[in-house]
Amino acid sequence: MTAVTFREFGGPQVLQAESVPTPAITPNEVLVRVCAVSVGRLLDLVARSGRHPYAKFTFPHILGAEHAGIVAAIGANVDAVSVGDRVATFPVVTDPACPMAQAGYDELSPTLEIIGTHRQGAYAQFVAVPATNVFPVPADMSPVDAVAVALAGAVAMNQLTRAGFAEGQRVIVQGATSALGSTTA
Repeated sequence: MTAVTFREFGGPQVLQAESVPTPAITPNEVLVRVCAVSVGRLLDLVARSGRHPYAKFTFPHILGAEHAGIVAAIGANVDAVSVGDRVATFPVVTDPACPMAQAGYDELSPTLEIIGTHRQGAYAQFVAVPATNVFPVPADMSPVDAVAVALAGAVAMNQLTRAGFAEGQRVIVQGATSALGSTTA
């Protein structure tokens, strides 16, 4: 498959298209054929520069956290999705047995990994992700729109729910021009 990789830190000039093996999947993973992927300021641009505070790279590395696509293959233990399903991927991966993750605090889990940061990402034709991280995309939603809510939508809903807000209530969103702020608003 073709992927956009980088082998050293730097600006956009370090990115290169190259042929790499299609990822193998585990029994609990799915292989997604990528149709759309975001370019994030922290998870992509800052990470590529080498200034990301918690990034872990093995070169060559493939960036790309938030993405949407079509399920191309499923692992032996996967039954929630099928080959051909349209999906978006929540890029935060944790161990399902972790107490913090079980309590809904993925961001506090010591097992936290982010697709494209701690594991190979979606600047590629295919990406392997845990089946628990993919969610169906409605037929009337484009892959680009699905990517826009893959992370920001989940974080916004989680924050509003934790704060006790219900449908119909009003809330002031500071920073409503950011991706998360716009999604929350």
